[in-house]
Amino acid sequence: MFADQEHGLRQSYADWIIRVLGAQLFVADVVFVALAWAGWNWELSSGVIEVWLAATVVQVVGVVAIVTRHLFPNRDGNEASA
Repeated sequence: MFADQEHGLRQSYADWIIRVLGAQLFVADVVFVALAWAGWNWELSSGVIEVWLAATVVQVVGVVAIVTRHLFPNRDGNEASA
């Protein structure tokens, strides 16, 4: 019974995290599209925009990796390889 409850809790956390991080990535994309359509003349180089979007993706992947590591710990006693 404990294993079923633990699995259900992990699944609900995973679903919630995926939705929130997907929404964050979507909002970052919407901001770029909205400002481009509004005709704002940003004085930003393409490198700045690439770094902003890359940082958003890295943040999403990083949070998912950290949360996954804590939700599914290595239980066989061996250290996980990097």
